[in-house]
Amino acid sequence: MASAPRIGLFFSLLLALAVGESQGQGADSSQAVPPPAAVRPPYRNLRFEEDYRFLATPGAVRPSVFDPIKYVPLGRGAWLQAGGELWLRYEEETNKFLAPDPQPADGFAAARLALHLDLRVENRGRLFIEGIHGEVFDRDQVLFFIHRNRLDLHQLFADVELGPATLRVGRQELALGRERLVSASGWGRMRRRFDAVTLLARDSVWELQVWYSRPVIIETESPDRPNRDVDFAGAYLRGRATGLDLYYFYKRDRRDLPNPNGPIGARTLHTIGGLFGKTYGAWDFDIEVSAQPAGEWAGDDVRAWSLGAQGGYTLRYAKRQPRLGAGVEVASGDDDPLDNQVNTFDQLFRQERTHLGYLVMYGRQNIQALHLNARLAVIPRWVTFEVFHYWLGLQSGTDFPYNPGAMPFTGRRDRAGGSGRVLGRELDLGLVVQAGLHHTAMMGYSGYWNGSFIRATGDVTPPDNWYVQYRLRF
Repeated sequence: MASAPRIGLFFSLLLALAVGESQGQGADSSQAVPPPAAVRPPYRNLRFEEDYRFLATPGAVRPSVFDPIKYVPLGRGAWLQAGGELWLRYEEETNKFLAPDPQPADGFAAARLALHLDLRVENRGRLFIEGIHGEVFDRDQVLFFIHRNRLDLHQLFADVELGPATLRVGRQELALGRERLVSASGWGRMRRRFDAVTLLARDSVWELQVWYSRPVIIETESPDRPNRDVDFAGAYLRGRATGLDLYYFYKRDRRDLPNPNGPIGARTLHTIGGLFGKTYGAWDFDIEVSAQPAGEWAGDDVRAWSLGAQGGYTLRYAKRQPRLGAGVEVASGDDDPLDNQVNTFDQLFRQERTHLGYLVMYGRQNIQALHLNARLAVIPRWVTFEVFHYWLGLQSGTDFPYNPGAMPFTGRRDRAGGSGRVLGRELDLGLVVQAGLHHTAMMGYSGYWNGSFIRATGDVTPPDNWYVQYRLRF
């Protein structure tokens, strides 16, 4: 509790910076305000999707202190753009892995710095390179690969323009749809990427992405390397105007891994699915259905499925723009450990936090989750408060619950199904301060209440977590 005043001071300073920047932008009435079409675009989740050619037109947008590195013309249709991110976080977590008591709180700090250069030649191609350094301090619990990555190459790829298509070769991030199955993450300490060959084609209606890749293993002390045991390929068709996405994913894992029935061996998965999402006035929604209708794992057939849906209503014309929303996420679990069939859905490379709670306790397999949420602009454009309440359970009471890394919580399987299916409830509270274009701060708390299944398979200290986070993007 001694750190609470310092946290309050930190957020007070961020809020003052937000208000000061807002006042500074409106102080000089002699400068014309750019029209809505010329408003500076926000930073993207995938930073290589940013394009700063608009800075070639003086006065097109309000200037930023980082503009000199965002667009550097080199002549003959070439230009250079640079950027990066500084990410700082302190958190205190308790028993996220449902370990036996006693489980004291573990407070630790983490930091990540990423810098990138993007050299482009109009209508010909580009070279993108990004370096990263991540560190963790004072962590007492197990140190995972997501916590540390020292002075490493995060992305390095080249694009070659082939008329309406682009060929991309090298180390790159992937993020598709609502990121339920393929994501670069971002909530975790280190972002996910792949060594891949990707072909992108687009017109005014559709965008097609086809790729073959291997996920990159994060090494805490040595250079990162591709996982040569895992192949991941697919095709993703996005409706730019229709809101309809269709996809096929192929995953081959040559490692000897135990399936839910017990046999150990390699795994081959085929995933097909579709996503439809739209905004109608004040309403927004999306629904996604995925199936793994064919595959094999250590000699057993794979038959699995998942469903995700969310929606909400925003009072857009109210000053604080309150939004109320709800969502449901279901992914199948194994029904019978003796039938030589695996029904546990494979989550592939999902976004950790989104859809299943900020505590990030469970993976998107053998899970069912219902949530209600609300959001309110405490100070419009600058400070937002949000709350989520989750009801979490097992889709199959005879399978394991799974952690975010897709590994089972060992010792927590009731093959007879007599322990029920209720995992628990989670409450997430968050405050976001957006201080201008570059600065974002977050503060949040997540609490958990054990359900009947956890109590029946070994009751433990209920998990919780609180954090304070700052991100500078440029």
